[in-house]
Amino acid sequence: ESWRSIFVDQLREFFSTEPGFKSTVFFNSTSSSMEVTTVSSGDVHFINNIKSATAKVEERTGLVGDIRHIGGVEYTMQDPFEPPQFFLHDAYDQTGPYDQWQSQQPTGHQVMFQLESSVKKSLSSDRVKDLASNSLQQIGINVALKEFTDFGDGSALFASWTGGNIIVLWDGRNSIGVNFFIYEESDEFVSTFEEKMVSRTLKVALRDEMPRGYGRVVNFKKDIGPDRLDP
Repeated sequence: ESWRSIFVDQLREFFSTEPGFKSTVFFNSTSSSMEVTTVSSGDVHFINNIKSATAKVEERTGLVGDIRHIGGVEYTMQDPFEPPQFFLHDAYDQTGPYDQWQSQQPTGHQVMFQLESSVKKSLSSDRVKDLASNSLQQIGINVALKEFTDFGDGSALFASWTGGNIIVLWDGRNSIGVNFFIYEESDEFVSTFEEKMVSRTLKVALRDEMPRGYGRVVNFKKDIGPDRLDP
């Protein structure tokens, strides 16, 4: 009943300083479910205790516990706050991040984006193939796209050349997914290809861009720089 939840929320106002918690736990069987709401004040180990209590109820009753929510209260205001100690970057071990920075070797540039058509039933396997082929040609890539249509409702296209590769997936409806990879990092080249794929009825709905390589690479070459200076 909703009034019980409202009552508990109002009760929590009396315990407005930390440590204070409100939790909601459901105990479920195959045919029923029971909700237990708890308000606690002064228990710094509340989270561990509620987990332990839930496990004990499960053990004794055979019900399955589900901790749905744990909420806190307002943090205790410390004004003016004066920390007893200050820690600079040198106080922490930087060995792992530094080794990763030195080890990464970006060797490629990948962009993935999803196009959505604003006009229903405006796409077909032929139109998707023509769009991808023409877009590649307009940026100087003349390759034959291999098409697969013997699965699902849509189609898949693939092409590979010395400078990269592309995979295009059409879901048979209004969505086109593009996975475009090149070995030579170039924001302008990638952006130009993406612009060629977009039209008045096709708009970018999702987009992700990342470097590829080895050595736990997370940075583009432009971010590292030619001299790989210390970060």
